[in-house]
Amino acid sequence: CGANSSNNGSSQQAETKKDIVTEVKSETTITFWHAMNGQQEKALQKLTEDLIEASKASTGNITVNIMPNDLHELLEQAIGEYSDRFEACKLEIVTNIPDNARSVMADGRLLWRVFSNLFSNLVKYAQPETRVYINSIRTIDNNIMISIKNVSREALNISAEELTQRFVRGDESRHSEGSGLGLNIVENLVNLQNGHFNIVIDGDLFRTNIILAAKPEEITKKNSTTESN
Repeated sequence: CGANSSNNGSSQQAETKKDIVTEVKSETTITFWHAMNGQQEKALQKLTEDLIEASKASTGNITVNIMPNDLHELLEQAIGEYSDRFEACKLEIVTNIPDNARSVMADGRLLWRVFSNLFSNLVKYAQPETRVYINSIRTIDNNIMISIKNVSREALNISAEELTQRFVRGDESRHSEGSGLGLNIVENLVNLQNGHFNIVIDGDLFRTNIILAAKPEEITKKNSTTESN
């Protein structure tokens, strides 16, 4: 009788352990699927927001308020907003905004969104442990060109023109996050500010150029200096 009691006890313990393991696996599976569903919901929400913004930007259904903006201040604020993400990717941001290429005619809110989208792309696609160069120059026709240059993490098997189309991304594998709308939104937002946006690809080097009008006072000063010389 004693032997049977012992066997029964061992059998009950084994069944209990099996039930616990099954329950843990079940809870883990449920937690995993909840997490996956949460990520999918966030991704869908982000895609919806991007689609709405892309639609508004492409149709011009956005209020635009063009006024003088300090390019240096806007960039410093945007870089500060992304500083933790840049640090996590070990990206060193190097800026060069000279005084004669600092004041631009733009909508500060829309230009902030332009920088935010471009910086978001840097975090997703730039090669970690590299430098990102941001500089501005005055063009011969008195515009300001802002250039952002970085090294791509993946091979860029796509043309610059295709990258500004909707739902197109530079990495063919599409393993990284993103809707493929960022550069399309950037191009349209820059156009709304009477500017021009283009992309230059040279091997793994990726450069975006934003061209906006210089502040009128700056143009006057520049012309006066030229005439006096």
